[in-house]
Amino acid sequence: MSNVKTKPNDLFLAKTNSAKNFKILVSNGYIREINNILFVYDQELKMWVLSNADNTWVAIPNFVAENNVRIWTLLKTKKTLTGKIKPTHKAMPNTIEIAVEDIDDVMYEISNRNLSFKDTYEVFRERYQLPEYTLGD
Repeated sequence: MSNVKTKPNDLFLAKTNSAKNFKILVSNGYIREINNILFVYDQELKMWVLSNADNTWVAIPNFVAENNVRIWTLLKTKKTLTGKIKPTHKAMPNTIEIAVEDIDDVMYEISNRNLSFKDTYEVFRERYQLPEYTLGD
């Protein structure tokens, strides 16, 4: 059984521009992580979005306007020549959107089977009519 990261002081694989705001979102239950799978709740869609935590950058603005429903954006990461990891301006490929009603069953299955993100994508590809898994740049 895999370890589910749900506390603000857990070490997450995903990177962010604001550690403080990331911890606030984790403590409010909007972000979780199992293995290398990042679970982020999308307030606009009212669904959970799963992405590969190894190369995900969670961009969180410092100030959120009242009319702005979304308080984060998932971006791809890349390594610079110096070896640092920074965000790109590309949206994350290979994301999975799961309804709130299904998320507990999905998390249970992932943690019991100890699945990586790619394995999870392949397992749920047919069930959620996902496109073919693409490798990053």
